[in-house]
Amino acid sequence: MRALRLLAWTVGGVLAGLALLFGALQTPPGQQMLASLVSSLASSPQSRMQLTGLHGFFPTELRLDRLELGDTQGIWLTAD
Repeated sequence: MRALRLLAWTVGGVLAGLALLFGALQTPPGQQMLASLVSSLASSPQSRMQLTGLHGFFPTELRLDRLELGDTQGIWLTAD
């Protein structure tokens, strides 16, 4: 019985955390944080990716104003 209660609290906590994350991604600061996180994870010392102007409903209508790809010699692709 105790294990079942612990499992229920754990599942409830995970679901609550996912609901908070989903709600946070609907706000401009949350979307800015997501763009920054994706940019930093996709970048390396040899390459660079920059996402700017992320907005819209996550995950179905997410829009991006600008995408820049570059390397050590500079930016080589810009998409508006």
